[in-house]
Amino acid sequence: MEDLDKYKSRDASQSDRQAILNRRAAYPEEKYSFLSYFAVKLYECEKSFFDEEFVTERAKTFFSSEFEGSSADEIIRGLDSDEAASNIVKQIIFSGIFVLVDKRDGVRYLDFPHRKFREALAVDYFSHTSRIDRLVASISKKPYAELVLAFIEQSMQRQPVIDKLVKLVAEAAAPHVAVLFVDVLKRLSSDEAEQAVMKLLDASDGKSTLQLPAGVLSYLPSGPSHWRYFREKLTNSIAGRDGLLVHRWAVVSAKVDISLATDVAENLATSDCGFVTLRYLVHSPLVVEASSPIVGCYVVSGFQEGNGSLVLADLIKIFYAGKSLEAKGQFKAWLRFVVGERNELGADSMRKFCRARDDEDVERLLEATRELRPAFVAHA
Repeated sequence: MEDLDKYKSRDASQSDRQAILNRRAAYPEEKYSFLSYFAVKLYECEKSFFDEEFVTERAKTFFSSEFEGSSADEIIRGLDSDEAASNIVKQIIFSGIFVLVDKRDGVRYLDFPHRKFREALAVDYFSHTSRIDRLVASISKKPYAELVLAFIEQSMQRQPVIDKLVKLVAEAAAPHVAVLFVDVLKRLSSDEAEQAVMKLLDASDGKSTLQLPAGVLSYLPSGPSHWRYFREKLTNSIAGRDGLLVHRWAVVSAKVDISLATDVAENLATSDCGFVTLRYLVHSPLVVEASSPIVGCYVVSGFQEGNGSLVLADLIKIFYAGKSLEAKGQFKAWLRFVVGERNELGADSMRKFCRARDDEDVERLLEATRELRPAFVAHA
């Protein structure tokens, strides 16, 4: 503000220039403190522009309830004056801090000349140790998203904000919070992002119904020490037979090292793991070939537990429709297993499948089993 006043009064006489500077440069610290507070209020109220009355109302609130300086009473009295010499809001407006963006029905609407001004002032307001808790408490509010990102980029005191976001995502807060968390990760150093993601994985462990944002997969740490962590989580989830957790750790561990993760899953998978657990594994990135032993366990488990028609549907979806000849050949091999080893179950599953699926899926199944059809017909 002082720089603007010096520029505007550069052509005035020495006495006039000094009068302007004295009048408009009064309370520089108080003005800056208020503008920082005011920038935050614009985020809270989702205001893209404002009028003088709005500025005055916020000034009265700030100087009467938040500002602790000795000049507060004098400033508050001046806010009711039409004279710029005593009204701090008029001084701010006349100094050029705001620009005119519209004029309707005689009312002038103002804004900061650039979004960055608003961001920098609001970030500075919350950078004070006594106020950062207020920002943390407001993170889940949608209007604060833009401000949170600016704070992450500009403030060195961002760790409490990151930790709060981790907690909110782990508690399945509003969907926009998960999106905000991923946007925050993009603005952190690689070490900070990896640490935040590991905290989230720890905080969400055991919460099988929680859907983690897919964006976190881009910030998973690697290396032997971290791999041991992911291997343990995948192993425990398979042993615990929690299908949703199995899928989560299968996806995560596959992103870290798909070869090692696949070895772990294939060594642990048996038909006794349970149909649901095996089904989640079959639908995970750890199964890319129909010849995977996990698929074999899934087929056996599915027919043992009376889910043969569902097994057929999954095999068609994953390995047959639009896939390579090799995948189609392996699919047919599984059907031969069904027919050859479990004729009655296979035929019954075929009938259930054909009643439940759409015509396109049924046609695919008939195509795949063309040479095997007599065996099914015999048991139909």
